[in-house]
Amino acid sequence: MQNLPGIGQLIKESFYNFKSNFINILFVQLPIIAIIFLILGLWGIFYTSFSNQIKHEYDAIKYLILPSAVVISSLFILNTFAYRASILRLSSKELKLLDVYKASASGLISFCLTLLLSGLIIFVGSLLFIIPGVILFVRFYFVPFVASLEGIYYRSALRKSSEYVKGLWWKVFARILTLVVILFVVSVIFYIILFILGKISPIIPSLLSIILNYAIHVFSLVYMFTLYNQIKNVKREQNLE
Repeated sequence: MQNLPGIGQLIKESFYNFKSNFINILFVQLPIIAIIFLILGLWGIFYTSFSNQIKHEYDAIKYLILPSAVVISSLFILNTFAYRASILRLSSKELKLLDVYKASASGLISFCLTLLLSGLIIFVGSLLFIIPGVILFVRFYFVPFVASLEGIYYRSALRKSSEYVKGLWWKVFARILTLVVILFVVSVIFYIILFILGKISPIIPSLLSIILNYAIHVFSLVYMFTLYNQIKNVKREQNLE
């Protein structure tokens, strides 16, 4: 029976995948990020223009609550779209950018609802003394990849992710914890450097902070993807025996 590769091997593969996929993911996400900033800019202009017209509760609903709901929903969908597109790019470098977007748009609402479902269940579990939430978080850790790459949604996606984790919960938990520790240590070291640089120029730390946060975002995604593939290979090997 094939065993799950060690944490050291996971980190090594993740760094390799990070270096070879960072630019690809950046190109996938840049247009979406631009649209997000455009929406935020338009919302800022709209709010500035109409905030003075809010005099009654009806005006607040018309000029603030409803537009805010539309903006928040749009941002959630766009962020989820970028997330799914990045997963698809990781799984296939041969796909053209437009093909990645088309594949990401297909079933996007089901993907969004699946993430919301898993998030809601984890949240409810977290209300029960946190521990159930942690257990569910690990069990549903691979839901985004199951939904994106295997085309399985809703409760079926949650069950599939749970099947991958079954018998390996502590190992998956240890690897998630390792990721948290790595990101924490890197962030602390980096922000100490930024604090020192801030005394030289306030602009440099701001720019480097954006780069760091984005790099952390991409590495976390690549780490999850690498772990997903490792576990999938282990489970496939077990089914063949």
